[in-house]
Amino acid sequence: MGAIINVRLPAAEVELGERVASLPEVVIDVEQLASRTSDDVLPLLWIRADDFAAVDEALEADPTVEGFDVIGSFDRRRLYRMEWADEAASTIRILGTAGGYVRNARVVDGKWSIEVLFPDRDDLSRMYDVANEADIPLTVDSIYELSDEDGRPNGLTTEQQETLVAAFEHGYYDVPREVSLVDLAEKLDISHQALSERLRRAHETLVDASVNGHVMDGATEAPRPTDQ
Repeated sequence: MGAIINVRLPAAEVELGERVASLPEVVIDVEQLASRTSDDVLPLLWIRADDFAAVDEALEADPTVEGFDVIGSFDRRRLYRMEWADEAASTIRILGTAGGYVRNARVVDGKWSIEVLFPDRDDLSRMYDVANEADIPLTVDSIYELSDEDGRPNGLTTEQQETLVAAFEHGYYDVPREVSLVDLAEKLDISHQALSERLRRAHETLVDASVNGHVMDGATEAPRPTDQ
């Protein structure tokens, strides 16, 4: 059974325009993604920023960037065509050589969010080993198995969906609120810290799906490998 994993890592750990990725108030979306093969590159980036002079300066000084040109400019967004240095994007390629296909990648506030599709669960486990050997500090946000069954709306896990429904039914989203976070946690028999984190992840999933369309239909949450 195939699986999709969403991971985060600092921009400094991805040799992919790392200087511009670390600029404040800059958002980068990868338009064209690499496949598993090590010869592929990520040539197109949408960059949103207030100061494109700083962006261009950072790209010119970035050792991972061989060259670039602007092929589209729209208000606060530009589409850049990139040429990477030989060792650029090695972290992305490592994920690919482990058997995965990078489907989406985005950087916000100096952190990359990367979605990788693994056709086989064994490949997913291998990715953990490869990342550990390469000292890549991955933070796993979610893992979903591909399924023919209807998934949760917008990629929510069962727990997240049930929590949102309970929060809505008990008036957590009413103005003013009818139930506090602590009281709702008691009703759900979980700690308020766990509830807060579950709601945060659910909200993030919904916003990401709405803005970026990253969620695949028919996805259900899968357990992480037992050695993690």
